[in-house]
Amino acid sequence: MLEETIKKLKENYQHIDSLLVTAGVYLQQAEKELAELQEQFIIRYSDDPFARLKILAKKLR
Repeated sequence: MLEETIKKLKENYQHIDSLLVTAGVYLQQAEKELAELQEQFIIRYSDDPFARLKILAKKLR
């Protein structure tokens, strides 16, 4: 009985670990997309020309 409980706990841990890895991947993608949207917003709506140039220069690299 104890062995079965340990086995189930290990399976649950592996499943949770897999879910955390998947969530981490989605979070990284969302962070990249958010950064891109922020840059697009600055390029379109910022009154600061240097902020626009800085972003555009970064994109050219």
